Amino acid sequence: MVLKRVMRLASLILMVLIAVQSPARGQVSTDEAYQRLRERQKQREAEQAQAATQPSATTRPSGLAVGQLLHQAWGHIVAKRYAQAAPLFDKLLKLDSRDANALEGRGVCRYEQSQYKSAEKDAQEAFALFGRAAPGHPPRQAVIAAAVTSIMNDNPMHAVKLARDYMEPLEADGKLDEEMQNILGTALWRANAQARKLPLYAESGQYYQAYDAKLAEQKNDGTKRWGDQWLPASEADANWKRYTQARNTVEAAITTLDRAGVALNNARNDYVDVHGLRLHTQADFDRANNGLKHALKNRDAAQAGLNNALHKFDEAPQPPFPKKIEPDWKEPG
Repeated sequence: MVLKRVMRLASLILMVLIAVQSPARGQVSTDEAYQRLRERQKQREAEQAQAATQPSATTRPSGLAVGQLLHQAWGHIVAKRYAQAAPLFDKLLKLDSRDANALEGRGVCRYEQSQYKSAEKDAQEAFALFGRAAPGHPPRQAVIAAAVTSIMNDNPMHAVKLARDYMEPLEADGKLDEEMQNILGTALWRANAQARKLPLYAESGQYYQAYDAKLAEQKNDGTKRWGDQWLPASEADANWKRYTQARNTVEAAITTLDRAGVALNNARNDYVDVHGLRLHTQADFDRANNGLKHALKNRDAAQAGLNNALHKFDEAPQPPFPKKIEPDWKEPG
């Protein structure tokens, strides 16, 4: 009996030793187990790092705290402390990247710090978010922010559209907005020669003049607007007349020069074609030679005409629109 128990114990020890020294099928080696453990540890570390970048339920500020931070940031803007306001808006946007008021505020900070590309991006995104929240009724200041950043980012015709879209419904109700009219005028004044050829530019110029007349009628004190200033009506009319005539002369001279350039290019091509082959008659050579001389003469005359028009334009009074609009920013209400 004792002998049997000893033999069974010996067999069990032997099986254990074999199991330790020779892993059974399906089991992993010590190196493989260690590698899997390292992979799980790396995964846990990555999850912890990601969680650290996201505000947890215990660290996320309350709605009241967010509102206070937004109020503080806009307070800096009203006081023209843009460098202090910007990081507060960054903090707010880390909590909510679609906070339209924070986007508008950061866009204002960047505008005032001459960071026009990023300012326009923020202002346009804020304007879009406001528009989706209340279609057709964007906040006035959001329109102003989107418009002035577009002007300073060499996109004045977009500002023209933004201003008119806001002004026209109010005008239909008999409400006029002189500040928005100043933005519209500045945008039109900043438009380049190519933009001035657009139908929107011509139509908006007429709209601007008609709106000016309504503002003068509303004021009814014998003055009219010259740019963003009020002058005696006769003086304002004289300034606008000289400026408009000089500008129209320049634009006509540019058109003439463009056409002369096309004609000269055609004459040069004809000259090369004729002189490149021996199959043409003397009359063909004479025509090509005279055509090139005539085209060169017309081009030179057109260039002289433009130079003269530009000189007269420089001498004409220029409407006093600002190089950079400085709105009176207020905290969104």
